[in-house]
Amino acid sequence: MNEIEFLKDLVSIKSFNTKENKQIIEYLKNKLSPFASEIITLTNKTDSRQSLLIGLNTPLANAKEAIVLSGHIDTVIADEKSYATNPYIPTIKDGKLYGLGAIDMKSFFACILANLEVLKSKNKPIVLAITGDEETKLEGIKLITDKMKQQNIIPKCSIVGEPTNMDICLSSKSCYEYQVEIVGKGCHSSAPQNGINANYIAARIMLFIEKLNMKINNTSLSCNIINGGEKVNIVSSFAKLVFDIRSPYTNFAEKAISKIRQFASRLQAKYKGCKISITKTLEIPALEKRKSKTIDKLIRQFSLKEKEFRGGCEAGYLQQVGGDAFVFGVGDLNLAHKPNEFVEIDQLETYNQKLMQMIDFLCKQ
Repeated sequence: MNEIEFLKDLVSIKSFNTKENKQIIEYLKNKLSPFASEIITLTNKTDSRQSLLIGLNTPLANAKEAIVLSGHIDTVIADEKSYATNPYIPTIKDGKLYGLGAIDMKSFFACILANLEVLKSKNKPIVLAITGDEETKLEGIKLITDKMKQQNIIPKCSIVGEPTNMDICLSSKSCYEYQVEIVGKGCHSSAPQNGINANYIAARIMLFIEKLNMKINNTSLSCNIINGGEKVNIVSSFAKLVFDIRSPYTNFAEKAISKIRQFASRLQAKYKGCKISITKTLEIPALEKRKSKTIDKLIRQFSLKEKEFRGGCEAGYLQQVGGDAFVFGVGDLNLAHKPNEFVEIDQLETYNQKLMQMIDFLCKQ
């Protein structure tokens, strides 16, 4: 089977379930088992979805200088009424293959499946990291990177196959989401001095976030959800807001949340009796651009165009394990999460060849 046939198979398997993903995991294990030296299945703690860590041509323990090929096998949920074709039936028309996940990001795994014999023959360890919940919780990538550290897997380079139009992305901003809960003191609105208005405290935190957004270089902060109060004649005793921080550098994001926590502490001192809790609800670390002679050679060898990956992705987690990391995939990210997602067949064929050439190049460095 070639990459087109494998992509048809993968698109036809629904993988958007937020509770389990048994069908697509079993399909992958069935195809990979004859070639793999070791397969570790990792199950989420909060649901039954699974992720896979695979030593393709090597045992996983103490795999040094490994080339890690990584990505997610789950998709978003399709709004089927908005599709011109059934999103779960791969449809070829005008040189394009339509189907949910065609670029985000089942084409990447189709290329891997089509080249298992070639990958197994490489002289450096090839490790596959396949996550099952990137579109929702990102629990899978945490399990995988924790297991990589436990197994003492030392990557030489990690390639994440998110869609980049075959450009190379050496950086992506982090995305940290935080929930702030404020407990005040309710009372009748005719005597607001007897209460602690949680909405006022929330508003001050929101304004502080707005001002902070202007002060930290290349780092964005945005508060986009706020809830508080129960009746117009009762001083609000509870409020909640949600904000995110996006930055190309982990320490910039840490600096921002530290300032917000300090401001919250000052508010607690001012509004005696109130309680403010700040909880991280999502963590996608930045893929930080770093100097690398190997990546510089790779860019020159394949005349790659460099850009920043706009979305959140798992590359930052892999970079924290060690070695170089970059994002390189087929297709336009603008098509992801939208009706009528497609990959151009000739581009997929070109990507398949280039990806294998790049892996070969990295194995020889």
